[in-house]
Amino acid sequence: MTISRALRLESGGDCHAAVAPHDVIEVLAEAQTTLVPLAPAYCHELIEWRGNPLPVFDLGRWRDPGATPGTFLAVVAYQDAPGQPIAHGRPRLVAFSRMVQVEDAHACALPDAKLQTLAGACFLNGDSAVSILSLERVFNHSGLHQASDETFPRVPN
Repeated sequence: MTISRALRLESGGDCHAAVAPHDVIEVLAEAQTTLVPLAPAYCHELIEWRGNPLPVFDLGRWRDPGATPGTFLAVVAYQDAPGQPIAHGRPRLVAFSRMVQVEDAHACALPDAKLQTLAGACFLNGDSAVSILSLERVFNHSGLHQASDETFPRVPN
């Protein structure tokens, strides 16, 4: 039996997601954002972090456009592919993240087809199905385009 750790991201409503702990660089309280005109509500903000503009992604509002936006932002790091430069993005959260243990026996099916575009796996944590996000899909918007005709602001690294 394999036991791993995951950082559970609270995105609001019934939307639960997780990332690998080493992907999260820091979590901050609300910071000043710049609105991106004509972008959908789930990705209409940029924030400056260490001199670089980063896209902000609100998973809760992506699943439910009427959801209340989160108030915390996490800085995450990811690679588009092995050997590629490290890129960064910011998911919006409604509460600070928390570490959870995941065992093989906790694996479950993804709750819906829309989440399959952004997540590669899912596990049960208490009564919640928690999707394990693919940060490359989230911030490179390939999964977003599969689930929607809307565009996500792409920021050069």
